[in-house]
Amino acid sequence: MSARSRSQVAARRCAVDQALRYYDSSGNWWNYWRLVNSLQIQSTLLRPSANANRMQQVQQIALACARLACCHRKWSRPPETWCPTSVSSYRQWSDFISHVLHHYQSPTLFAKTWLDPIQTKWQRNLHLHLSEGLSVRKFHVPCFGRMTRQQALWFMQAPEDANIVQAIRWAVVRAAGAKQQLSRCIMQSIGLSTQDAWEATWQNVVDFLIRNQPISEEETHKILAFINTIRFRPACETVGPWMGNAPVVAHIDVRRWSLRRMRRWMTNWQEEFKRPLNFRSDPAPWEPSGDQQFEETSGSETWRIVELRTRGELRVEGGTLQHCVGGYYWNCKRGISSIWSLRRFGGSQMRREATIEIDPRSKRLIQAKSTGNRSPSSDAIRLIRQWTQREGIRWGKT
Repeated sequence: MSARSRSQVAARRCAVDQALRYYDSSGNWWNYWRLVNSLQIQSTLLRPSANANRMQQVQQIALACARLACCHRKWSRPPETWCPTSVSSYRQWSDFISHVLHHYQSPTLFAKTWLDPIQTKWQRNLHLHLSEGLSVRKFHVPCFGRMTRQQALWFMQAPEDANIVQAIRWAVVRAAGAKQQLSRCIMQSIGLSTQDAWEATWQNVVDFLIRNQPISEEETHKILAFINTIRFRPACETVGPWMGNAPVVAHIDVRRWSLRRMRRWMTNWQEEFKRPLNFRSDPAPWEPSGDQQFEETSGSETWRIVELRTRGELRVEGGTLQHCVGGYYWNCKRGISSIWSLRRFGGSQMRREATIEIDPRSKRLIQAKSTGNRSPSSDAIRLIRQWTQREGIRWGKT
């Protein structure tokens, strides 16, 4: 082996060691290294490689080992006694998880739950719940609740390439009577949400799709995307800026519709929302204020603070929250004011929580108002304070 090759191998080993040390949690370091050493000795999952994807795999497995070390009291067998039975990387990891955790067999799709950095803790708790032999019906799923007997049976038979949320949707649709192909289309398109209207709408659409089978996979995806567009996205985005912030339709009932009627609606729905003759398009947006946007994710919800930079955005904001920010166009155009919108996203739905006025010249918060010029909620105030503190904005009149 040449000197250059030896240096490359040494560099890859150093990168792997560095990634493993990064997740060495001080409280569970002993159990963490037990897991890591077992994988290094018995498998190729953590060995250095010239493969470009290997470092990403090492980082994912190191994170998963750190998570497993935190629940070492629930281990069913010591990791040192594991022996791989497959050459496939994912199969090796799945076998390792089963060996360490499972008192009873559970679906292999749960192995991915420990690898994904954005997976929420309840999904790993569900895996631990099942690995102890407990019924999935006794587990309360956030944004969903508890499964019925039929849904629980289908959940345990979900496809291996599905994640936990997709497996739940798969179980619900299969229990409703859908075939496998339709269930796969739906589980890839519809997530979970805390909004009652979300579930009611999609249950309605699922009933329509089941009754009108067979429908091609391509057309099924088109129908699902169409329903999401007209029911859950703001009309000003899907139709045009002359529309309000509300969705095109507030309620959908297509259970008794024929497929022909749905196709006709999908083709002609925009004809009744033509652009008004007296509508003037927005002038060019004004220059940004220089402050950065803010984003925070909590569970299934995401909060964002975004700057409004056109007259249309100000009008929609003022019309939705029923205050006078729509008249701040010239202040923003001249650089006297900078208007920001605090928004909360859950699933595919967006809710405006507060409007914020900043004086960009003095870097001072002038006011923050919610619907009808009321004070924002405590959560909104907390996020606004975090954002202003980060951007160095002082609080003035609120």
